[in-house]
Amino acid sequence: MRLAGSAAVYWSSRAIERAVLARVREGAWSPEVLDAECLVLDGPVFVRTRAALQDLLCELLLLRVARLAKTIVTDAAGDGSAERLLGAMTSGDTVIVGLRFPKGRRGRLRYARKMCEEQSLPPQAASGTDRMEPWTYQRVSDALLRWVDEQAALRRKDEDLGEVDPPI
Repeated sequence: MRLAGSAAVYWSSRAIERAVLARVREGAWSPEVLDAECLVLDGPVFVRTRAALQDLLCELLLLRVARLAKTIVTDAAGDGSAERLLGAMTSGDTVIVGLRFPKGRRGRLRYARKMCEEQSLPPQAASGTDRMEPWTYQRVSDALLRWVDEQAALRRKDEDLGEVDPPI
């Protein structure tokens, strides 16, 4: 994630839960958490249904704001958790970046081909990804991985068969 920078500390939902438990046990956030140049809370989930978790994460966000430390909260699950956290922040302490979801077949295919380019795959690996339903980033990624696996299997099969019709 380019916004975070190379020194960022990334927390998955599971890592967030572990850090919150440590905060509860120790009574304070660790200096490593507070002083990290950038902290990425990658999809904290169930915040909207867990008030205590929301309070602790808001506490963390506000402490980091006071230290002028960058914190990024993603909401990939779309369950409203990030929105709940942002709503607890004071005006001027947040920046919201919205990422556009590809619409229509052309946008979906453009995204898949861009992923092919980034992974040094030929553009034909994206074929059919525009017709997936439901279409998600993860399903496109899975489809590209399957394409790589299928191509490798075809190469192995060709190697196993050897020359089908040897030259005369």
